[in-house]
Amino acid sequence: IISWAALMGGYAQHGDSHSVSELCNAMRNHGLCPDRVVILCVLKACSVSANILEGRVIHSEVEKCGLEPDLVLGNALIDMYSKCGSLDDACTVFENMPTRGVITWSAMLAGYAMHNEYDIVLQCFEDMQKIGLKPNHVTFLSLLSACGQKGLIDKAYDYFYSMKAGYGIKPATEHYNCMIDLLGRIGCVDDAIYVIHGMPFQPNNMSWSILVCASQVHMHFDRAELASEYVLELNPDDTTGYVVLSNIYNAQCLDSV
Repeated sequence: IISWAALMGGYAQHGDSHSVSELCNAMRNHGLCPDRVVILCVLKACSVSANILEGRVIHSEVEKCGLEPDLVLGNALIDMYSKCGSLDDACTVFENMPTRGVITWSAMLAGYAMHNEYDIVLQCFEDMQKIGLKPNHVTFLSLLSACGQKGLIDKAYDYFYSMKAGYGIKPATEHYNCMIDLLGRIGCVDDAIYVIHGMPFQPNNMSWSILVCASQVHMHFDRAELASEYVLELNPDDTTGYVVLSNIYNAQCLDSV
């Protein structure tokens, strides 16, 4: 079983979820019952490939193989069902768990955000606070994503600044990108640029790409040009930057005719 688990882990690390599932089936054919390590490995593979059928099979084997549905397995099942498109199954696993940690709640919040249930994301966070659970960085990604989709700029700022001040969590690039996306959506392009320049680390390609899209949508072509140049500087192979610059220059030429 250790040999099979090690090989599956290798395929999982290289993103080959199909081979993980095939190996699990081959292991069953050899009369071996998956252990906890194998089950976690297959659940991760199912999450990547959105293979809910294999996910359901491996879920049924948790009890069949005499494994206790502990916190780690429960969290993995919630993540798998959410990413495979079955929010109802994720909720069922969540409700049936005897104990729930911050990772459990954060996985559930991420599932709701993934399925556009943004009001429930905000409500779940309130429920977390009521029982005294300290959120983690994944929790705040879901919250900021929900605020972005709902256009709740003030609430987003409250969550963003409370990360470090209230919970000692340093915002990562992904959190800043959520804020940039939110500000860009509502047309506050200059505020989005201010956030980028205020990042305590180098903005990544995604940060500037988000700004490019927002600037184009709201017709801030000078900002779009600036952001596109940063995109190309960070990733010269990104064709988006060239297309945007070409469109801007074509539009300027037409205006001058």
